[in-house]
Amino acid sequence: PRAYDLLSQEVIDEFEVDFKHTCAAAILKRFVLEGGCHSVTREEVDVAVKVSEARLNHLLDLVEEDFTEECPELPELTQSEWDLLLNAPCFDMKLEVPAGPEKPSNARGADDDED
Repeated sequence: PRAYDLLSQEVIDEFEVDFKHTCAAAILKRFVLEGGCHSVTREEVDVAVKVSEARLNHLLDLVEEDFTEECPELPELTQSEWDLLLNAPCFDMKLEVPAGPEKPSNARGADDDED
């Protein structure tokens, strides 16, 4: 879990960036779990990919370069793209995950005694 002391503008800015990254990740997770564009639109997925790529590039820079405590950069998105991402209707919907393949049943019954 993450915690923020929202008394300074710097920490508020860090929270906002983290919140936007989390929204992008949630849209991509929903896309994967649902097996495609069911409750998310292609446009929402495209914006989420842009945001997630920027975060991954930042993390890659941290690994390859000297570590800094800087907040990861957000990609240059229009206000309508941010609105699309942050107000995605899927956040108001229950996640319906398709049933996976059934687990194989045990060949022996639960009441069978071992010899």
